[in-house]
Amino acid sequence: MGRPLVFSSETKTRIVVSLLSGEISVAEAARKEKVSEQSIGRWRAEFNIVRPHEALAWNRPSGVHRGLADPAVPNLSRAREPASYLTRDTVLGGIGGGWWGC
Repeated sequence: MGRPLVFSSETKTRIVVSLLSGEISVAEAARKEKVSEQSIGRWRAEFNIVRPHEALAWNRPSGVHRGLADPAVPNLSRAREPASYLTRDTVLGGIGGGWWGC
């Protein structure tokens, strides 16, 4: 068996968008692109559930569709920084503060 093909994110997006718009079925896309239906299913899940979209204010399409997110209001969760990170306190005008938090 040969090595699996590597598809660019643009190609995956094009395939998923054509599926979601009803232009083509999963089976047709799999045959045309020479990829398994399972791979296309994973790409579709990533597109709808995992990956946020800039056009939806960085929300996920599934959240917008279910009414859990507003496509005009960003709903980004901030990653927590480990306690070992150095932070810098600043004030307006750049006076004061420093890496040690004074």
